[in-house]
Amino acid sequence: MGLKPIRWYLKLFFSSDGKIPKNINLKKTKSPMPNTVYINNQLNQNLDIYTFTVPSGASVSNPETMYPIYTKVGTVNANDPKATYIPSADNPLENLSFAIQTTGLPVCNAVTNILGDTNIVIGTDAITNAQAAFGFYQSYKGSPYSPAALQINGIILDNTDLTQQQSLLNAWFKTNNYPFDYGLFHPYPTGPKTMDVHSQAHIIAIAHRILSPPLKLYCPNNSLAKLYLTPMDQSHTNL
Repeated sequence: MGLKPIRWYLKLFFSSDGKIPKNINLKKTKSPMPNTVYINNQLNQNLDIYTFTVPSGASVSNPETMYPIYTKVGTVNANDPKATYIPSADNPLENLSFAIQTTGLPVCNAVTNILGDTNIVIGTDAITNAQAAFGFYQSYKGSPYSPAALQINGIILDNTDLTQQQSLLNAWFKTNNYPFDYGLFHPYPTGPKTMDVHSQAHIIAIAHRILSPPLKLYCPNNSLAKLYLTPMDQSHTNL
């Protein structure tokens, strides 16, 4: 079929008087608004909200490039059951970390829902669970050949399907009666207070009393590092 004259196509959009018909809407369509994050904070502690992303150009071949970058995006008042946070319209899918303002301890991690609103409940036991997760991480790094550490490493290293790693670790934590899940275990040792480039860096290293080879600490400029030696030496040194 041959092309129609140009006036034939124009008739599809213009009425006989040359005006655009009222039933054609040429207004610019607005970008959809991101969904709302509703936060029920049952702790008597103020919380900071951080987003965390892997730096651009990061590579698994260079683990030092994989440390996430934390950016503070909001706060939640103590005992606030109706706090809200709205992700950026340019990035509605965000990884969120909620940390105690005074200590930087992450007590909850969540991923926003791009298909609807996100509801987050931070229970009264959140601090206890977070401290248990950090204690377990210290034990895991300080005693790498303990039965628990070997089982965790088996899940991480032997499982070829990375999409199953979180569910497998959650199942292990539940079976072994730990009060936390992957969401609280995986931020260590790089929670908001440890790697946030906008604040002092507290690099926590778990090591034995005799360090061989020597342990290297990598800190941003003008930052404070703390070296914790566990479990053989419970003392710590400010560097």
